[in-house]
Amino acid sequence: MAYKIHEPSNEYRVTPPSLQANFFRFRKNQVATTTDDRVESENLEDILKYFFAFAKLIGVRPVRNPVIRWSSFVLIPALLLSHTTVDLVGWAKKPISERYTNAFEMCIQIASAQFYGIGAIIYIVLHWRESNLTKIFEKWRKLPVDIPDVGLRKFSILVPGFIMTSAILENICFHFRMFPVFDPPPDINNLTWGAFQVYYDRHHTNWSLLVPFHPILGTLLILANKFALYAWNYADLLVVVLCRALAFRFAALYRQVEDGNVPWTILWKRYAQLMEILNLLEAFLSPSVLLCFYINLYATCMQLHSWMTPESNLYFLHTIYLLWSFVHLLVRVFLVMYHASRVQNLVEYYFTLVQNCPLQFYTKELARQIRYPNSVERHGMGISGMGCFVITKPFMLRFASVAFFFEVFLNTSERVHC
Repeated sequence: MAYKIHEPSNEYRVTPPSLQANFFRFRKNQVATTTDDRVESENLEDILKYFFAFAKLIGVRPVRNPVIRWSSFVLIPALLLSHTTVDLVGWAKKPISERYTNAFEMCIQIASAQFYGIGAIIYIVLHWRESNLTKIFEKWRKLPVDIPDVGLRKFSILVPGFIMTSAILENICFHFRMFPVFDPPPDINNLTWGAFQVYYDRHHTNWSLLVPFHPILGTLLILANKFALYAWNYADLLVVVLCRALAFRFAALYRQVEDGNVPWTILWKRYAQLMEILNLLEAFLSPSVLLCFYINLYATCMQLHSWMTPESNLYFLHTIYLLWSFVHLLVRVFLVMYHASRVQNLVEYYFTLVQNCPLQFYTKELARQIRYPNSVERHGMGISGMGCFVITKPFMLRFASVAFFFEVFLNTSERVHC
């Protein structure tokens, strides 16, 4: 890729309006105006303590208690993986005529196994890579902070709180529609456990072929559903919150340099510190990003197609659930892509900034970066999914195009029976 070399400027470059609009709507009491007002360091773990408290509650983040730590790392993934295994075995034992009807029916039949399997992998990955998160907190404390991010704590409470509340209520609606409220079977009065047993047969169709109903088993499967759901939502929200925090630090650094509060001579050192945190963050989030984008794309297409299918909208509650679930997925995916792409944009903006360095601050180090931009490793820097993709603004359009063509494929496949 060819880069245009600019001559050094004698004037400061004005921060792009988009950068100002999104990151510098500070109130007067939010801006550090004097040296005494500035915060020397920032404890990210303390700022996000309420967000991580929920993670410990659902077992996604390990706690100090060894018994609870072992339970969340072993028992919960084992429960989810056992659900996936039995679900797949039950599906494989079905007659071929029931398994291979059309593409949409096949996707629906294996959706549950994928949902629980990915939930288990998210638990394992986040526990396994907890050391990366600890390193991020340690590096964050060493960052000099000139503009405190006073809105981060509120953001980490309100946005995850809104998304998780929506997820919980949507999940309640999902379970409620499985109970025989609108369409009870004729033999419901002959069943020992009545509505609970009907729910088990409807929700776990592959399980019911292998394992007879028992109330303890039904309760465990409901808990497994909650663990998988919360892990899935938490993994997305973790990307949103951490990318929001890191993007603010990049933007604050550029603003302070352009305002003259941070010398140009130390710009590269501050930038290198942020890039080190970004590398740790990418290593920590990369596996869960890949998994979540896969299951988000899969679930979005399934919910949209089900909502457009008349057979899935026989009752008002079913229609409400499908629409609610679809909108919830879209909002969550948008938040992930928006905040992750902001990080990538701000990483790239550094090279625009140094090309407009005032002449009196022009150093050999800045000259080297301007003339040889590839000497600084930046290609593809951002939040990626195990190197398969990097979340950028163009990636949003690619995600939408893949979802569109997958939906077209599902609509076409319903006319062709296997």
